[in-house]
Amino acid sequence: MTMLNGRYRELKLDNGLFVALQDTPSGTIAGRLRVHHGALNEFPGEEGIAHFLEHGLMTGGTAKYSPLEADAIRESFPDYNASTDRNKTIFPVSLLAEDVGTYLDFVSDLSFHPRLDPARVEEERQRVLREMADNKSRPAFGDNEDYMKALLGDGPYTYYVLGKEDNIQRFTPTDLSAFHERGYVANNM
Repeated sequence: MTMLNGRYRELKLDNGLFVALQDTPSGTIAGRLRVHHGALNEFPGEEGIAHFLEHGLMTGGTAKYSPLEADAIRESFPDYNASTDRNKTIFPVSLLAEDVGTYLDFVSDLSFHPRLDPARVEEERQRVLREMADNKSRPAFGDNEDYMKALLGDGPYTYYVLGKEDNIQRFTPTDLSAFHERGYVANNM
């Protein structure tokens, strides 16, 4: 373990995951796993797979934990979620200091060895499609899309992270796994 500026400690887990810790006066921890693999890493025909994978990772279990066991671990943390952006996927967490070992074990297994349980992937497919429909049904959605394209053009800053419904309908756990393998590696987190 190395000290940085006397305020941060950094360490590397056995699986290669880099961890930085900052001491605070509370007994709680706010953290996040940041994976530099998001929507802009999608190939043509994959629009939406990064976001769909995020959903699949959150519910599909891991090599070590069944989906039900993974649910119980996630629910033991006061706040645990995920979000996908153009260039990254983030898994933020709030937890008690005594649970940091459980979290690191869980998030490492989740990010390196997802199970992507087919039944859970199907449930998440419906959630993603509903999220897309809700987003597109907002009154200002079309106007905002037009404004952003007029301002920034058709490029990375206007890429629609949620993707295309047709793609979400056809992605399989194997497709999600292939996208996962391209970017969920220790030196990209």
